[in-house]
Amino acid sequence: MATEPAETYRDALIDPGKADDAADLAGTASGISTLLPGSASTEYRYFDQKSTGTTSAGYTEHGLAVEARQETRDYGRFEARGIFTDASANGYFSNTFTGGGYGNLTQRGFALTDRWQMTNELGHIRARVPEMLSQGYRVRLPEPLVQGAFSETGSSDTTLRLGGGTLGTLQGRTFPVFSTDYSSGSVAGLSATTRINPEWKGSAQIWQANDALTAQGVRSYTSAAGAIQYNAREAGKAQLNLLVNNGGALGLWADGEKRLGRWLQNAGVYRMDPNLEWIDRNNTILTDIQGVYWRGTTRSFRTIYSLGADWSQSNVDDNPASATRDSAYGFGNLAYQFSETLSLSGFLSLGQDSARGAGVDTRDTTTTVRGTASNRFLSGTSTWTLGVMDRSGSTPSTRYDGNWDHYWNPFAGLSSLRGGIAYVQQSGSSNDYTETQLRGGTAWNRNGLSLGVNGYVGYLAGDTTDSSRTASATLSFGWRFLPGWMLGTDFTYNQNSLQMVGQTETRLTDRQVLLSLRYDASWGRAESPLGLTNGKLGRGAVNGILYYDKNGNGVRDADEGGVPNVTIFLDSSTAVETNAKGEFSFNPVASGEHQLTVNVANIPLPWVIDEQRPIRATVSPRETAVVEIPLIRIGPN
Repeated sequence: MATEPAETYRDALIDPGKADDAADLAGTASGISTLLPGSASTEYRYFDQKSTGTTSAGYTEHGLAVEARQETRDYGRFEARGIFTDASANGYFSNTFTGGGYGNLTQRGFALTDRWQMTNELGHIRARVPEMLSQGYRVRLPEPLVQGAFSETGSSDTTLRLGGGTLGTLQGRTFPVFSTDYSSGSVAGLSATTRINPEWKGSAQIWQANDALTAQGVRSYTSAAGAIQYNAREAGKAQLNLLVNNGGALGLWADGEKRLGRWLQNAGVYRMDPNLEWIDRNNTILTDIQGVYWRGTTRSFRTIYSLGADWSQSNVDDNPASATRDSAYGFGNLAYQFSETLSLSGFLSLGQDSARGAGVDTRDTTTTVRGTASNRFLSGTSTWTLGVMDRSGSTPSTRYDGNWDHYWNPFAGLSSLRGGIAYVQQSGSSNDYTETQLRGGTAWNRNGLSLGVNGYVGYLAGDTTDSSRTASATLSFGWRFLPGWMLGTDFTYNQNSLQMVGQTETRLTDRQVLLSLRYDASWGRAESPLGLTNGKLGRGAVNGILYYDKNGNGVRDADEGGVPNVTIFLDSSTAVETNAKGEFSFNPVASGEHQLTVNVANIPLPWVIDEQRPIRATVSPRETAVVEIPLIRIGPN
């Protein structure tokens, strides 16, 4: 009758008297940190601005932000962010904003199964629009800011997103916070994107807006958008988009790309009805316009050519109460690498704008010419630009501008050292002016200290402002005075700078101060799953036992003990050693099917492994696969 091997076969490093030996169970995987990567930061900012000129104003704000991130083994990455601001203002800076808050809690990369993963967001959220809908060449659908919740579930081929909340905007000079001062109402939406086959992809989104403040007033409506995309790689690609409101307003646009010979061609057409809405007035889109565009680009070893043409027209429904505006525009651009150090480029555009109807009859023609040269010297690189824009017709003007900038190579700890001259002159218009600027800047970094300065001095003479010197300077300072601690300040001074006061352009002098104190901490280390990965999501574990199969039935019976001190391999890449009970464990293990093998050199005679029987383990997210591996006895019973 077969008997188990004597004590000789036990690993002397394992204490068989211990019921469980965690280090032995982990084997070579025991070096994996139980503390996964995480980070946290807190930062205080103080901002103060004072302006003087034809009127005076002041604005002060305090902001505090706290952030934290933590990776988890089974539930993805958690991110939290909280902001509080307090603001006070006087003069033309006065408005309804006196401060506010912002908070967000996000769970990313949570594997529902080995094919589907989820992202959940709660708090103040930028409600995402599928990339197919939001990244058009001429028409783009913006992403609203809401206070609410969203959940996104996706696989390699399909993504679904659902959620909604109260509409708002971001305000604040220290940190952006959520505000409903310029918005109202709420929105709820659903989006889906799916790959139909390797060449076709579809996407759609629907929003229900309730009491939203739009350009047409406070409205409740439904807006739906969809797109179908064909992408045959080198053979070309095209995309057709549709946007519709429940009131009947419709938007259509199509973009395409095709290579013809050496030229890459891009073209598109669009038509957007009047009063077409997407979310609210803070997320506006093109409306009451139609047009076409074309782009062509080719390149050789030294040269890049670009050509383009656009045409657009407003008042697409021929409303007699509105003027119809037409715009036609064409351009050409040439970039030429003359030598290893010298590059040249030129730009020419021709455009015509006209408006007719509803008491309006105007026509303007605009020509723009611009040339640029850049040359690399031993001391650094210089760039020269000359340009002229001539506008003739109902609102004529001519504008000349020239720039020279030189960027010196780093030396003596200085980087980004630059200097230059800029000149602008506008004539033949209702607002003629001339402005000259001498500008420069540099940065210095050493031993946790950083200094930077950028600015210009100039002279401005114009029809609508007194001749005066202009100046602007920004001084930046940063000091990493302790590990994780950073102190920073930015001081900006503007003299006679152009600013908007209400709807009027005016020249003001102001100074701005931004102070910050920040602390950053991080911990843990990245954890790679054991075994081979095959693109499946999530991770689990493999627990097993190597045992003496005394009766050879392939099933572990109560009296069949484990085999100690034998090496087990996972996918021939990671090894662990069985403990005193013959148990072993791999954790974490990538989802999917894995192959286990036994080091036969460690098996005590007269026992062997059945090499005709493959040992496999199928791992699912957050689950443990259990494997029992029998040893069979050879020789006489």
